[in-house]
Amino acid sequence: MAATVCEPVQILMEYLHADGATMKKLACASLFCWIGLGATALALDSAGTITQYIHEVWQTDQGLPQNSVVAIVQSRDGYLWLATQEGLVRFDGIRFSVFDKRSNPEIKENNIQALLEDHDGNLWFGTEGGGLGRFKDGSFTIFTSKDGLADGIVDAIFEDRKGSLWVGTLGGLSRFADGQFTTYSTKDGLASNSVLSICEDRQGNLWIGTEEGGISRMTDGRFTRFTTSDGLASNLVRAIIEDRAGDLWIATGDGLNRFKDDRFITYKARDGLANNSVLSLLEDREGNIWIGTAGGLNRFSNGRFARYRDKDSLSTFRVASICEDREGSLWIGTYEGGLNRLKSGRFTTYTGEDGLADNIVRPVYQDRTGGLWLGTARGLSRFVDGRFTTYTKANGLADNSVLSLSEDSQGGLWVGTNDGLSCFKSGRFISYSAKDGLSNSTVLSICPDRAGGVWFGTDSGLNRLSGGKFTAYTTKDGLTNDSVWALAEDRDGAVWIGTDGGGLNRWKDGVFSAYTTSDGLANNIVLSLYEDREGTLWIGTSGGISRLKDRRLSSYTTRDGLFDDVVFQILEDSKENLWMSCNKGIFRIAKNDFEEHSRGMRASITSISYGRSDGMKSRECNGGFQPAGWKTKDGKLWFPTVKGVVMIDPENIRLNDQPPPVIVERVLVDNEPIRLTGDISLGPGLEKFEFHYTGLSFLAPEKVNFKYKLEGFDRDWVDAGMRREASYTNIPPGMYTFRVVASNNDGIWNMTGASLEFYLKPRFHQTYWFYGLSAVGVALVGWGLHRFRLRQMQARFAAVLAERNRMAREIHDTLAQGFAGISAQLESMTDMIVDSPEAKDHLDCARRLARSSLAEARRSVWNLRSQALENGDLPGALSVIAQQLTAGTGVQAGLEVHGAAQRLPEAIENNLLGIGREALINALKHARASRVLIELSFDLQQVRLRVEDDGCGFDTEAISSTARGGFGLIGMRERSEQIGGELILESKLGQGTQVSVTVPKGRNHELHQSHE
Repeated sequence: MAATVCEPVQILMEYLHADGATMKKLACASLFCWIGLGATALALDSAGTITQYIHEVWQTDQGLPQNSVVAIVQSRDGYLWLATQEGLVRFDGIRFSVFDKRSNPEIKENNIQALLEDHDGNLWFGTEGGGLGRFKDGSFTIFTSKDGLADGIVDAIFEDRKGSLWVGTLGGLSRFADGQFTTYSTKDGLASNSVLSICEDRQGNLWIGTEEGGISRMTDGRFTRFTTSDGLASNLVRAIIEDRAGDLWIATGDGLNRFKDDRFITYKARDGLANNSVLSLLEDREGNIWIGTAGGLNRFSNGRFARYRDKDSLSTFRVASICEDREGSLWIGTYEGGLNRLKSGRFTTYTGEDGLADNIVRPVYQDRTGGLWLGTARGLSRFVDGRFTTYTKANGLADNSVLSLSEDSQGGLWVGTNDGLSCFKSGRFISYSAKDGLSNSTVLSICPDRAGGVWFGTDSGLNRLSGGKFTAYTTKDGLTNDSVWALAEDRDGAVWIGTDGGGLNRWKDGVFSAYTTSDGLANNIVLSLYEDREGTLWIGTSGGISRLKDRRLSSYTTRDGLFDDVVFQILEDSKENLWMSCNKGIFRIAKNDFEEHSRGMRASITSISYGRSDGMKSRECNGGFQPAGWKTKDGKLWFPTVKGVVMIDPENIRLNDQPPPVIVERVLVDNEPIRLTGDISLGPGLEKFEFHYTGLSFLAPEKVNFKYKLEGFDRDWVDAGMRREASYTNIPPGMYTFRVVASNNDGIWNMTGASLEFYLKPRFHQTYWFYGLSAVGVALVGWGLHRFRLRQMQARFAAVLAERNRMAREIHDTLAQGFAGISAQLESMTDMIVDSPEAKDHLDCARRLARSSLAEARRSVWNLRSQALENGDLPGALSVIAQQLTAGTGVQAGLEVHGAAQRLPEAIENNLLGIGREALINALKHARASRVLIELSFDLQQVRLRVEDDGCGFDTEAISSTARGGFGLIGMRERSEQIGGELILESKLGQGTQVSVTVPKGRNHELHQSHE
């Protein structure tokens, strides 16, 4: 069966005549076709000659498993599917993937004969004895005669507007609907059981082409037969299609039939058909009928046949299948010749086959009458109205090897050759050589000036012809090199001279000046010159392009984004793009890019390149001749190449507006493929991930660019260029989405792209359970260490405290008790000595010293051990001391606590207790107080101790002026300073005394931490 593509017009008409359920299906199909074909202008250009299409071939050397391609279908995801004798093949423009019985055991036969994609996206294929296959969601299902299929040999598959599948087999016609087969054969009126082709017309009739019985038309379950007796060219019918006008085209074994107005029209070789044995048919989106025959390919357009001739290099004559893809390319499957593709290029190429004198074209020039002149290695050609006229030495040309062209002010065409100079005027040539004054007969460049003279660049200097005489200029006259390759006159009348190694020269008023690499020129070999409309001079060299603007040179090379450093010619279109030629092709750059790059506004200039995929027979252009390219009056650009001259219309470039479908084809995890359907959950411990993807644009698949990102890992898109795989290693566990987008050859991006979501499971030590348990374990260990450290500190503190208590007991039991005994003895002796005042004075002094030493000893004991604090908190300790000191004295002592009492660091409690004790002693011994009040206040910022008595008081100014104070004030101040507190003493004679100390809370916390 011949593969076809959706036709929006036909689908719309079917839609209007369909029932409700069918309308929904057709709406989906129509939407797909309009998306696939769109309102795009992409199609084969039927205005051009068939020989100007770009032709490419893929065979087994390029990856096909076998060179007979008998059916072609483009599926809605963008792939091309091919039926071969060695399996089902999927093609993305770069790679072939083969599905056969070796790689897919479900397939029982490798010889595939028919293909179809249904409205649900299932791919159906018929085999030579292996039954009917279906490819859906990556899996194959095979139907055979055991399932009700008429026969295992399947030659045709077709889906009607109701969604039923019709299968043509060697044993009859089978209909597959609702999961069941119904078979029709000759018993039911079918012309023959060997069915080769099926088609449905817009009235809903089913047309069935058979191998030997002609055509059967099925209407409401009844068959009508058409054979040669009814006008059919042959009863062997291989293909049937209906065109947009409603005519049926029928491929037979002995000619092409057109069924129109209920009668058959026959076309054969005598009418322009390549061969009477017609094998395949297709109507393209422009309405052209393509006919594949056993003798080549034909196009039927506007009532005429055009033939893609044998010499036009179709890989073989026998055309088995034809398919048009969504980008307008025509795919041609052949018997034993592989896969061919025809497409329209942006460039139109003219070669010797079109009448050009030779394929190696050098200078190109358009004269004032509009004629295009092309110099070749074998003569001079003139192109007018699509036809070439060639001039050679036989017509008076100095030499057939033409190097340069230009026209003077009188309309004379000057032709520089490898052996002399010719002027073509009034239909005849006049030639000049070194004998006539030329410095050399090899004329590389020509430039008329405004004064009426003509300049000629040769291999041995510069010449100017004026008044019938040549004047020569060489290095002796100021030229930097005698080999002159390029000439141009600027708007100021200066002549610019490009040389072979001497850089750029300027001639003005008889004086030469020069620019070389030392002045900023890109290279000293100058190949082309162009002055733009602003007066900027552009210089093409063999090392980049230079710009002379406002007497300043700026140069640009491949390092700045130039496509190639060799610039043969520079032309400009109406959109201010510069077009340049080189050995690697043709490229264009917006002039503004150069300016922005020079100002630092862009990192690099952007080059758009063109080559074979755009219609050039060869991307290698010619240069070193003048002019090596020309812009004609209609705005078209012409460039010479080694395989003809190429032309592009920059105002009407056919852009590919179809963003490429993007597909993630397979994923390898640790070098093993994974299934890409359903929820993907991967086990822990996987390390290497490879994502293989593709972008399905066939016009120039080598120019498809990709960007990808692994969401959850990558922050930004990764620019992959043309690379079609991405690799990651050692990614942490988690949920990820791999996304990939692609652009076609014109930079149109499919930003939806393709995505694949997967979950990488963690190892046990990477789970939250593990983290939680680890946190609990760490906390327990930390708590245990803290408890251990606390016990150590408590034990150490207990040991220190025990030692302090021991020392206190020793002092109390020895030193203090001894001082007490000495004091008692001295008291007794004082009473006994009455008559010696001197002795009594000494004894009183000794007694006072003993009492003082005893007090100091007791103070030391207090500093070493506070028995009250050992048994309770600070408020309790203050209460105990007050009771002890006032017992039996008649003094009333009270304690008030404000705020929530809390334990303080040991140093603070000891010092506050000492200050309180000293204040109580002073109140009892010196102030002779009758009432003492102790206040202890706790709040968020500070702790405050205040001791107030109603004693006699004293003059604080008198004390502070003589000394820091007595009555234990020195000790109280020292204790206050040790804990960062502020001590305030307030007293007046006869009005009592008040001692207060305030310790900030921050200091409390600091001391508390220090203590801990």
